Amino acid sequence: TAVIELQDKKKTIKLLQLRNPWGHTEWTGAWSKDSPELDKYCGLIQDYIDSLPPDEQYDMEADDGTFFMDFEDWKDNFSTLFVNVDFPEKWTGVRF
Repeated sequence: TAVIELQDKKKTIKLLQLRNPWGHTEWTGAWSKDSPELDKYCGLIQDYIDSLPPDEQYDMEADDGTFFMDFEDWKDNFSTLFVNVDFPEKWTGVRF
């Protein structure tokens, strides 16, 4: 649902925010809820969330199946990505 880049003193951290559409399970590795990585950078992530327009802000502590994952971990653990774009009903057209 989002791509976030955090600037650490020595490197750029690339995170993906993903959501299990069923909301029952989440990633439990690095950057998962209650992980040391998330605890360390929680303030920077919250600053990013606060910088979003009000209708795009979210609660990163919500138990809704949403989680963060390092881009490298994502590449190592997934081979397929499904993207869904939810257009307003007033829009018409062809979707591919």
